[in-house]
Amino acid sequence: MRRLSTRSAPGGVALLSDAPARSTANAGSINERSGITVLRYAGDGLESYEEDVYNPMNVLVMVRKYIQRCHKLGPISDDAKTFAKNMNWKLT
Repeated sequence: MRRLSTRSAPGGVALLSDAPARSTANAGSINERSGITVLRYAGDGLESYEEDVYNPMNVLVMVRKYIQRCHKLGPISDDAKTFAKNMNWKLT
């Protein structure tokens, strides 16, 4: 995860970041999505609360690109084929 911005919040921190998903399965391509993580500090280097917030549509775009890339490079799993079919994604 690469930190893009950090803001102090009452009792904790809000962190804006991107989350790259590197894959050796698809020739090292990088798929990523941005999100916000909210942490509350509990003391002694520990956190008492974590919440990740992201736009599911951005994750869906990332998954689609990942499945398309895997399909181009070689066979994909039956689960990936079924997911793409259920989403009405044409594998090219």
